[in-house]
Amino acid sequence: MSRYGAIDLGSNSLRTLILSRKGETLSFVDGGLWTPRITEGLSERAYRIGDEALERTLDALREAVDHLDRKGVPRENRVFFATESLRSAENADAAEQRLAEAAGIPLQRLSGEDEARFGYRAVRIGLGDVETVFDLGGGSLELAGAEEAVSLPLGAVRLLGDCGEDLAAIRRTVDAALDASGFRPGGLAGVGGTSSTIAMMLAEIPWRDFDPARIHGAVIPLQGVEALIERMRRLTVEERRDVVGLHPRRADIILPGLVVVERLLSLAGETSFRHSESGLLWGMVMELVARQGRVVRQVRMRNEMEVNQ
Repeated sequence: MSRYGAIDLGSNSLRTLILSRKGETLSFVDGGLWTPRITEGLSERAYRIGDEALERTLDALREAVDHLDRKGVPRENRVFFATESLRSAENADAAEQRLAEAAGIPLQRLSGEDEARFGYRAVRIGLGDVETVFDLGGGSLELAGAEEAVSLPLGAVRLLGDCGEDLAAIRRTVDAALDASGFRPGGLAGVGGTSSTIAMMLAEIPWRDFDPARIHGAVIPLQGVEALIERMRRLTVEERRDVVGLHPRRADIILPGLVVVERLLSLAGETSFRHSESGLLWGMVMELVARQGRVVRQVRMRNEMEVNQ
């Protein structure tokens, strides 16, 4: 049984995933989450990674690497990648060098389309037949189907910077971007931090008790998303920090994220979506396994033999 690890540098958070591989099956072992928000100040315009944001991210990255070390993940079985967090930065090259040095392995800068496709493949293995996968992060929204994939500047951090909590402005921005993309989603499945947070909030699972097996495959109704929008709209950012299922560091960006999901469902004519914990991080491990000449055909959200090690 071999262990694999992935480090995902996103616009808002830095996440780790540790999996074990036995034959053609990948099983969840452990995960980690930090929220250094490397894209502080991100909007529709180009931005530069600030010194303080980079130092916060490097500190989080060192903790993430230590996490993989302690869990016994070999260096050759690790993958480190970045998404919109580096795609939009004017000084991405300089930051990438420092980040790769801290990680001890190369940093892959994914295109928006590759990000969408890797997530789509992982969801197909994790949930079976789905038509469209969306991944809403801090900087961008990825949409992928069997034959097309797009990346749109509709991340929760970006929208907060552009629109604040003006719900009408957020809706106009989302509707315009989705219409201009020409992408017509349907049969939706969601992955990533926003989708996971919605599932946790609706199930009233404390964020400290995160367990992918408890929310993987959950059906998220549009009415539930709408109810969360109304609830969050009435609360201050400080009050949201006490909401069960919502990580305190997401309190300021949850409302834009909810509105994006609401518009996506409404414009697609869907009344619900399915949440998948088998998303981009899983997809990147699957890609690494494939480069090693092996195949993944099944995922498990809990491995009782490994999860407590």
